[in-house]
Amino acid sequence: MDPSEEELAQAAKYFETAVISVDESNKAFIERSIELSREFRKYSNDCARRVRKLNATLPKDQEFFPINIGPRDPKLLIMALEPVYKEFQMDDTSPFDCTYVYLENFLLTATWGCKHFTNPEPRENYAASTMLQVFSLRFAGYFLDDQQPLPVYGFVAVRDDCEPLRNYIVNRGREDAVKLSPDSRLLPLMSPVRGMSVWIKALVEISLKVKNNSSTCDENDDVIVDICIDFRWDQIIRGKKLKSRIECPLGTLEMEYMFIKHGIEAVVEFDIPMELAGDHIVIIARARGFKHELTLYDAVVHAETARVSSVVVASLGGSLYFGYVAVGARASGCTRVEVANHGTYKGHVVVALGTSPKTCLIPFTVTFSTMGYYNNGS
Repeated sequence: MDPSEEELAQAAKYFETAVISVDESNKAFIERSIELSREFRKYSNDCARRVRKLNATLPKDQEFFPINIGPRDPKLLIMALEPVYKEFQMDDTSPFDCTYVYLENFLLTATWGCKHFTNPEPRENYAASTMLQVFSLRFAGYFLDDQQPLPVYGFVAVRDDCEPLRNYIVNRGREDAVKLSPDSRLLPLMSPVRGMSVWIKALVEISLKVKNNSSTCDENDDVIVDICIDFRWDQIIRGKKLKSRIECPLGTLEMEYMFIKHGIEAVVEFDIPMELAGDHIVIIARARGFKHELTLYDAVVHAETARVSSVVVASLGGSLYFGYVAVGARASGCTRVEVANHGTYKGHVVVALGTSPKTCLIPFTVTFSTMGYYNNGS
C-alpha cells in the first residue's frame, strides 16, 4: 500500500532531524518505515545472491558484477527514510543544463555543463579522477506475441558526485519508443551532457516501460524496470569493463560499463561537409584499452552541414581513435588523438570517397577537461 500524504509529510520532516525520538504518536510510522527499509535491504541482498549463484555456473570472463539495487519510487524511498533520496536530491527531476555561477572564485550554483575545467589557472593542478562510461544497455528478456518487437520508452540517468541532477544517457518519450526485437536488443544511448564523475559515489536511475499500442494511457503500459543502482567508491572496480544484470518482470536488463580510474572528459565535435549530404554516416570512437566502441553519430546527413557533438570518457595518457564510415562504403577514414589533462585539439579526418580518387576533410575538435578535483601533490 502506498504511503498516505500524512505519512509522506511526516517522513519529510524526519529527513531534517538527526535524531528521531520514538513515542506513541509516531511508533506506528517508525515501525512501518523500518519494515520498508528491511524489505529494501532484503531485495538488494536477494539480487546479489542470485547473481553470485549464476556466476558460479559461468566462466570467469562471463561473470556479472554485483551491484546495489534498490527501488526508485520516491514515495517509498521517503517513507523508508532512505538516505539516498536526500543525498542525491531525488526530489529534483530536472536535467543538467550548461550554466554555472561563480562568486569570489567559489562555485555557488553547480549546474555544470561540459568543458568545465579546460583552461585552469597556472596555480591550479586539477587531477584526472574516476569517471563512468556506459557502453551498452541490452534487453535480455522475453518477447511476447510471437516475438513481435517491443516498443520501449523511458529514461536512464546518472546522478554523480559533481552534482546530483539527472544526466541522461537514455531519454525517450512514449511517442518516441524504440522497437526492440530478438535480433535488435540494444537500447540506443544518447550522449550525456558532461562526463560522469564517480570519485566518491553515483546513482543510476533506470525507468523503462513497454508501450501498450492499444491504449493511449501510460498507466496500462508494462514496466520493464524501475530501480536505482547505488555505486560507492569502495564497492567498484576501476579500469575493467564490467557487466551487471538487472532482473525485471520481463526477464533481465544487462548493462556494460567501466569506471575509468584516470578519467578525462572529451567533448568531440565534428563538422560534416556538404559533399556527404544524403549519406547515412556512422562515426565511432574508441579509447585505447577499451575494446568496446562508442557510436557518436548514426544518421543521414541533411543538405546543410551538420555538427555532431558527443561527450565520451578517455584515460589520461591514452589515445582516442575516431572512425568514419558512410553506409555503402562510399567514404571512410580514421584518426587518432592523444588524451590531455585539459585544453583543445583541432584536426581533421581524411575521408576517401569510395573508388573515386577524390578525398574530403572532416574537421573536428576535441576539448579535454577533468572533473575539477584538485591535486595538491600529496
